[in-house]
Amino acid sequence: MQMERKYMALAVLLLFLGVATPIMLNLFWSKSPASLQTPKIQTKTATTHSLLEFYPIGMNSFQSIEEVLRFVEERTSSKGYMGPPSYLARGETQTIPATTAPATPEKTSQSLSTPSKTNVQVVGIDEPDIVKAYGDILAVASGSRVNIVSMREKKAVSVIDLAESNVYGLYLQGDKLVIISVYYMASPIRIQGLMGPEFPISAGTANTSIYVYSLTTPAKPELLYSTYIYGMPMGSRLLDNTIYLVATLPLEVKLPVIDGQPLPPSSIAKIDPYANSYIVIVAMDIDTGKRTAFAFTSSPSTWMYMSRERLYLAVQRNIGEDSYRYFLNASLNYLPNEVKANISSLLSKGQYIQALSELQKYLATLSYEKAEEIVKQVMEQLKPMTDKTYFYVFGIDGLRVSSLGKFAVDGNVLDQFSMEEVGDSFIVATTISRWQVYAQMGRVIEIIYRPFDTTMEIEIQKDGQTKIQVIRFNETQVTPAPSTRLVVYTVRIGEPENALFIVDVKNLRIRSSLTGIAKGERIYSARLVGKTFYLVTYRQVDPLFAIDVSDPFKPRILGYVKAPGFSEYLHPIDDKTLLGVGLTDDRKLKISLFDVSDPTSIKEKSTVTLDAWSNILSDHHAFTFDPSTGEVFIPIQSWKANSGGVLVLKIKGDSLEYVKLLEHNQALRTVYTETELYTVSTSQVRAYERQAYTLTAKIDLSAG
Repeated sequence: MQMERKYMALAVLLLFLGVATPIMLNLFWSKSPASLQTPKIQTKTATTHSLLEFYPIGMNSFQSIEEVLRFVEERTSSKGYMGPPSYLARGETQTIPATTAPATPEKTSQSLSTPSKTNVQVVGIDEPDIVKAYGDILAVASGSRVNIVSMREKKAVSVIDLAESNVYGLYLQGDKLVIISVYYMASPIRIQGLMGPEFPISAGTANTSIYVYSLTTPAKPELLYSTYIYGMPMGSRLLDNTIYLVATLPLEVKLPVIDGQPLPPSSIAKIDPYANSYIVIVAMDIDTGKRTAFAFTSSPSTWMYMSRERLYLAVQRNIGEDSYRYFLNASLNYLPNEVKANISSLLSKGQYIQALSELQKYLATLSYEKAEEIVKQVMEQLKPMTDKTYFYVFGIDGLRVSSLGKFAVDGNVLDQFSMEEVGDSFIVATTISRWQVYAQMGRVIEIIYRPFDTTMEIEIQKDGQTKIQVIRFNETQVTPAPSTRLVVYTVRIGEPENALFIVDVKNLRIRSSLTGIAKGERIYSARLVGKTFYLVTYRQVDPLFAIDVSDPFKPRILGYVKAPGFSEYLHPIDDKTLLGVGLTDDRKLKISLFDVSDPTSIKEKSTVTLDAWSNILSDHHAFTFDPSTGEVFIPIQSWKANSGGVLVLKIKGDSLEYVKLLEHNQALRTVYTETELYTVSTSQVRAYERQAYTLTAKIDLSAG
C-alpha cells in the first residue's frame, strides 16, 4: 500500500511538472528578445467603476429594486411574457477594440485650413455621423472598423477594429475620437448587481458601447475610456465635453445596466405606467471618462431634440393598446361590481390583454344576444381617437440629468426638424390621423373533418401468407358548440391633417396651436428659420407653408407656394433663401431654390432635376453647403447606371448652376477645406483640388 501511494505521488508530481513546465518556461523566457515577434498595437483596458457615478433622476423615481421588478413583472405579463430562456453564462467580457498601424507611427501636423463640420440642427451641438473631420484628420466608419485618414499625407494611418460590433456613429473633437458601437449578444448572461437578486440578459439583446480614443498620435490611437449599456441606441448629442446617448431597452431585461452594474432605483423613474420599455440616458465626460446613467419607463422613443439646457424625447404609444384601454374603460358601466373591480385593477397595471380576457369571460356567461347588445352600447359611447405624441423633458447640466416633466400633443412627429426650441417656447409640428375603435362579438365554430370511411384495413404478412384485418372506429366525434369571441380593433377614418403646437418650456403647457393645416396632406419636411417655421406637405397640392411664430400665443400662416413634388429636407441658405432636396412625382431627385424674402409670397426660383436618388432624403448629415462659395454638395446614385458620385451645384443669386459631377460610386459624405474637397464612401476617400475639381488622390479604406 505504501509503495502504491509513492507511485501515485510520483505520478501526480510528474503530471504537475508536465503541465507547469511550459508555463514556467514561458514565464522565464517571455522577455527574451529572440522569442518575441513584432507586437500589434494593443489598447489598455479603460473601463473602471471608479469613474461611474449615480445621481437621483428626480420625480417619480422607484424606491427599491423590488418595486422596479414588481412593475416589470406586471407589465411584461400583460403581453403574455413567458419568461427568459435558460441562461448559460454568468458574466460578460467586454471586448476592447484593437488598432493596427504602420510599423513607425508618425505624428501628423494640422492641415492648412479648417475642414467642414457635420451638418447638424442646432448650432454648437454635435450629432453622431459615419464621417468626422478635425484638423488634419478624417475618421470614417465602415461596418466594424474606423479608418483614421491623414488628409495631409493622403493615406489611412491606422484602423480601429471593433470586431463583432457595428459602428453607430462618431464624434471627433480636438484630438479625441468618440465611437458609439452596437453589438448583439450571441449568448445569454446573468448580471449580479451590488444590490438585489441576479437577473438575466437574453441572447439577441443589443449592447451599446462608447469608446473615447486619443488621436494625439493618429497612427497609434490610444483608448482612454469606455462604457457600455444594454439597449439599442436611438440618438446621441455632444455638447461641449459631454456626450449624451439615448437607448431603448425592453422591460423583459428587468433592469437597465451600465458597465455590468444595475442602475440604483433612485436613477430609474416610473414616468409612464403603461410602458413596455426602458429609455436609458447615458451622460459621459469625454475629458475625464466620468459617466452616469438614468432610465425611465416608457414606450420606445422615436426622436430626440436637444438644446443647451434641455433634452426632449418624443414617444408615440401603440394605438392598439390605447384602443383596448379606451374600450375597456367605457365598458365598466355595464359590468357587475366584482367584474368591474377586477378589470379596473388590471387596467391600472396596464394589463390590457388580461382585462380583455376577463371581459370576454363575463360576456360568455350571457346569451349571445345580451352580450352583443352590451358591446353595441359601449361602441355608441366611443368617439374617434387621435394619434398622440408624448414628450418627456429633461434638464441637462454636464453629467446631471433631471426629469422636468412631460406633455402631449395630437399627431405624430415626422423627424427631429419638426421640433425646435426658441427662447422659452418649444415648437412642434405633427400630422394627425383619426381612428375609430370598433368591437365585434362573433361566434367561433370549431370544425372537425370526419373520415369518409369509418374502417381501416391492416395488411399482415407472415410466413409467405398475407392476412387482411379490418378495424372499425366506434367512437362518435362531436363538434363542440359555438363559442363567443370579442374582437377590438381600430380603423383609420377621414383624411389626415397637420398642426403646429407651441409649448411653454417652463411649465410644459401648450400656449397655442394651429390646426387644420393642409387637410389630406402629410408633413414631409420642416425647418425653423428665425421666427418663421416652414412646412412641406405632400399628396395633392404639395405646398411649402410659411408660419409666423414670432408671437408664441398667436401663430399664423403667412403664405405658401405650390410646387410639384415634395422636399424631404430643407436647408436655410440665408434669411432670404431656402434650399429643398426631394423627389418629383415620378421619383426623380429634385433640388429647389426658394425665395422666402417675403414669406407671404414664397417663390420657387430655380430647380435642378435628375434621374437619381440621394441619401440626403433619409439622412441630413449627407448634405454639405459651403457658405463662403455658395456651393452645395449632394451625394447621388443613378437609378439607371450602377454608378454615382457627388453633384456640385453653385447658388448664384436666384439660380442654381451645375458645376460638376465628381464620380465616386456609393459616395455618402463630402468634406471640404479651403483648397480641397474629399468625397467619402465606406471603401474609399477621394481628394480633389477645388479650383477645377481635379482628382488628386484615392485613399483605400479597410472595410469591416
